[in-house]
Amino acid sequence: MSMYCLPIKIKTLAPVVLSAKRSTLMTSSINTIPGAVMRGILVEQYLNQNTNISRENAHLSSDFQELFFGDLSFVPAFPNKEDAESFVLPLSLQISKSGAKINDMLKNTDPDSAEGFKTKRGIGFITDDIKLCSVSVDKNIRLHINRMTQDGESDKNRLAGSSQDGRVFSYEAIDANQVFTGGVYGEKAKLEKISAALAEDSWICYVGKSKFTQYGKCWLSLGNIKKVELKSQNRDKSICLLLSTPLVMADNICDAKESLEEVFGALGDDITIDNIYGAAEEVAGFNSKWNMRRPSRQALAAGTVFRLTKETGWDDSSWSQLEKMCYTGVGLYCEDGYGQLRLWDTTRDLVPEDNHNEKVSSLEIEIINNEVQRVAKLILTKRMRELVELRAYNDVQIDKGNENVFAGKAHALARLEKILGPRNKLEEIVSSFTSRIKAELDAENSNNKIKPLAKNLKAIRIGGKELFDILQNPYLVPSKEAQGYIPDEWHDFVKETNIPVNMENGSLKLDDKEICGGLFYDYWLAFIRHARKQASLKEG
Repeated sequence: MSMYCLPIKIKTLAPVVLSAKRSTLMTSSINTIPGAVMRGILVEQYLNQNTNISRENAHLSSDFQELFFGDLSFVPAFPNKEDAESFVLPLSLQISKSGAKINDMLKNTDPDSAEGFKTKRGIGFITDDIKLCSVSVDKNIRLHINRMTQDGESDKNRLAGSSQDGRVFSYEAIDANQVFTGGVYGEKAKLEKISAALAEDSWICYVGKSKFTQYGKCWLSLGNIKKVELKSQNRDKSICLLLSTPLVMADNICDAKESLEEVFGALGDDITIDNIYGAAEEVAGFNSKWNMRRPSRQALAAGTVFRLTKETGWDDSSWSQLEKMCYTGVGLYCEDGYGQLRLWDTTRDLVPEDNHNEKVSSLEIEIINNEVQRVAKLILTKRMRELVELRAYNDVQIDKGNENVFAGKAHALARLEKILGPRNKLEEIVSSFTSRIKAELDAENSNNKIKPLAKNLKAIRIGGKELFDILQNPYLVPSKEAQGYIPDEWHDFVKETNIPVNMENGSLKLDDKEICGGLFYDYWLAFIRHARKQASLKEG
């Protein structure tokens, strides 16, 4: 018997809250639209279009039971990207730590093949050129205030506009404009019947938590019924199957191999199962009509993958039976999409979505508005001030065992700090400092006699050069080649800060004299003060 699918596409028009298990003050949302929700959407549309059926007694209708509680499987809708069919990634998949290679442990059974790899989890799809792409769901967190008091009264808190008991809660919601694709699987005749009963190909629906307030608005569209089949290049005795939704067993069997053998025993006595890569999870639910939880059960998690071998080979009959099991589901809650299986092709050499072998170009931030420019300027300038002060400290440091060139020079250094003056008029600080030093030295040498300031500055050597000579044409870092202060020094600081700002197009210009002057001043002030500390140290 052939299997068919009625495709369903859902687009969120408003944030949607689909509660994950064990949510507390923070209500988390799952990444898929469950099969039970999918069925509920279609039930609501069915009742809206068939007003002769009472909502309270709809379950007594034979047509209603056949369509929604019969052989049809309402499969969860997965996030859709590039119109490709997405699925839960097999638990056998690994990705290299560099992100350049993918390893499937079902294919490479050698334990050493896993070295240098880590697990690859989530939801994804495979492109035509065998690239494995990940799919994510955009979400947001919204804070809400519980206006009800502990006594159940709401007027006081509603008038105040806040919770006087401090009771707040948060919703993690799927953002608007997210697309999900799922479907209903079963016989063609029943799918045609349910499609006709729904009457419309698309409509607005509301799903999830708080769907009667600001959440849950979606647009749903039905596709054309299509035939589905398990496609395999050749029906080898051994095939690999992937659980796209959890498998719930009736008797809560906890052993994966035992559970799968019980399920596939219907295919014959020559069935063996091995190479299982799986995990367990707890499946629970909530019946909104009865306002009570369903009993929780242990299940094999979605993404469980294994190798199924039929020693006598697959004939048309057994293959058709396997196909029906895959699309109608196995285990409990098949009508809600549990127990769905798909073929997993291990012959493909999957590659990651991104080519990690390519060099990543340096990031450039395009500065857009004045506030961004101002903040970037402050951050970068602060970092550069820290760097120049550190360089000044390192230039003054005296290696152990070397002569303290600053000893006895405290008075000369104090005079130098007075010449530097306060931190103002930074645009002119380089020229003004140079001219003041020259004037001071000229005054000392007016009688052609070397005075204390010049004598002490000549005695201090930094980077092999006399401080006296350096101050004739001061630049930012004395320990570097004496070539005068030039704006190229700025580039060194930008590299050291690792702040990805485009210096050419941004607001931070190389000819910003105020910032350049500020760095000049900060360096020499730090240099002089650290030198004065060295001058005060006693030898030995």
